[in-house]
Formats: sequence, structure tokens, C-alpha cells
Amino acid sequence: MGKIKTALEIAMEEMDNIEVDYVKINQDKMRREGKKLAGKYFQEDSDIENLQKDLDSYKEKDRKLVVSSLKEMVLMNISLPVDGTFELRFSRCALILSLLSKNDSNVEKIMQQIMGLCKQYSTSIDSLLENLKQKYSEVAQSRGINLEEDKDFLNLYQDNLKQLKSQYQEALDKGKESLRKILFQ
Repeated sequence: MGKIKTALEIAMEEMDNIEVDYVKINQDKMRREGKKLAGKYFQEDSDIENLQKDLDSYKEKDRKLVVSSLKEMVLMNISLPVDGTFELRFSRCALILSLLSKNDSNVEKIMQQIMGLCKQYSTSIDSLLENLKQKYSEVAQSRGINLEEDKDFLNLYQDNLKQLKSQYQEALDKGKESLRKILFQ
């Protein structure tokens, strides 16, 4: 009959088989560092000029991972506007990418195009609402209801808004993919 092992003995035997991948641990740490830097430099009061100093504080191989993670975080933060913080967030993204790409004119050109797209998106949303209001105001008046309370009108607006957002999101995704190709070549 064999010896009965305690849970501790079994656990210790299992731990002997575990290999620690210190390279992977360091890579994960550097990716987190990139995310922290992104968070730091998205703050309104942070001085973007210090970003290069922060990046220079890492060893060369670590810096590549930090920069890669930082680029990914910036790309994730480029989105269609949903509130009044869009321009500040976008200008921060543009400044960070400009620094990371060493002022690559292609990056700056694409960022300008994306900014134009996002401004056009905001204008299109406003126009959509105004056009629908003009088109359906007579119907609402004849029925004696307020357009903002009419479920049919709100559903129509939401459907059109989804379609509009989908079209602009597709264009934005293409722009971000172009940026990604330049930034990660």
C-alpha cells in the first residue's frame, strides 16, 4: 500500500513542475507601464513634453514594449465624439502620436483627416435631428404631440442615428487601421 500524501506535499510536488517565465512577466509589466503613461498623459494638466523623458527612463528593449502599449492605448482612445471632452482627448492623442512617430507627416495627415471626420460626424448628428424635426413637425402638430415625446419619431431618429454612426465608425476604423500600419511597421 502506498504512502498517503498530505495536501501540502501534493501542492509542493506540483509547484516543482511550475516554470516561471520571467520574460513574459516583464513584458506584461512593461505593457502596464505603457497603459499608465497613457493615463498620465491623457490628463489635461500633464506636460506632454515630459513623455519623452519618461520613455527614455526605460531600457531599450523595455521601452519598445512600453511604446507599443502606449500606441495601442492611444488608438483605443480615438473614437467618434460622444461628449464635450472629445477635442481635448483627441488633441492629446494627436500630440502623443506625433511624439511617438517622431513627427511623421503621414501620421499627422491621418490625424487631421480623422479630426475632420469627427467634426463632420457631430455636424451630421445635429443636421439629422433638425431635418427630421422639420420633416415631421407638421405631422406632430396635426396629432397634437411633441416630437421629443413621440415614440415613432424617436425610433426613427434612433434608427437613422445608428446608421449614421455605423457609416462614420467604418470610416474611422479605416483611418485607425492606416495609423496602426504606420505606427507598427
